[in-house]
Amino acid sequence: MVESKITEEKLVNTKSYRDKAISRVDVLDKVKDLFLIPELEAVSMRMISDYYEVEFKAIEKCYQRNKNEIDSDGVVHKKYSELENVLLRQNVSTKICHGKLEVQLSDIVTLSIPHTGLKLFSKRAVLRFGMLLRDSKIAKEVRTQLLNVFEHSTNEQKTKEIDEEKQLLIDISLAYASGDVNRLLPATMKYQNYRNRYTKQIEDKNKKLETENKVLAQKALEWGNKPVLNALIRKYACTCFKGKYKFADAWDALYRQIKYKYSIDIKARKGNGRLIDRIKDDEFVNVIQVAGGLCVANNIDVGKTVNEINEENIKSLK
Repeated sequence: MVESKITEEKLVNTKSYRDKAISRVDVLDKVKDLFLIPELEAVSMRMISDYYEVEFKAIEKCYQRNKNEIDSDGVVHKKYSELENVLLRQNVSTKICHGKLEVQLSDIVTLSIPHTGLKLFSKRAVLRFGMLLRDSKIAKEVRTQLLNVFEHSTNEQKTKEIDEEKQLLIDISLAYASGDVNRLLPATMKYQNYRNRYTKQIEDKNKKLETENKVLAQKALEWGNKPVLNALIRKYACTCFKGKYKFADAWDALYRQIKYKYSIDIKARKGNGRLIDRIKDDEFVNVIQVAGGLCVANNIDVGKTVNEINEENIKSLK
């Protein structure tokens, strides 16, 4: 029997299709950086709303409607004291504000912890929200990335990977429920070894990104910042987006990532003409590196892309 093709509508409307895609948490970072709470490797509901750029109430409603499904991906309630102990070990800035512990996890991420504690969500749960939220642009991009993954992988590879991870997680759950520590430790280690398979891939991508950044800096000096940035976003658009608005969607993705990562809101700046003209000279290094990162995350050869810039096409890229 031939498996029916996965579509965006099926991901949004059908749990069985979401279950098939739930192991592909790697797509989250392809769309946008997801900041996880150190040690806990989880996020709060507020952090999820920030990631998907929707109102907090939208995340609350989505969770209420799909609680059992989302809980199955990994949701825990941590006491105030538990969170405080973990976070204070991270040497982060803290303060008490309106009776809550405010923890500055990064320049742009603040965690607010009430005395009742917090409900925390795993990365799989974050991905589940991305398959359920209809009106979030970020969620739509996440679904597009999932469809790309399934389009370029075989049914055999998908089934094997999903079944293997699912079985390992079931083993952990059964061991935890039994209360047998001697059974829980090996089960946890097996799952960790499974996840470590992807660690080397991530390290290799980071090394590649470092090399690509050097190439980008050199090409920016040679041809200018705007041609290099334009070349990257055009390639990113043609690779990751479809339809007549693919270039606009690609630029939107870049500007959102810049806003999220560096708190630089290009679209909010006043001015006429192109948004690229509103980028300040001293910001281009970061902007180009983010564009390069989006390309590397989607297996686009950055070096080849910028090396195709020449005297003939330079005018169209300025």
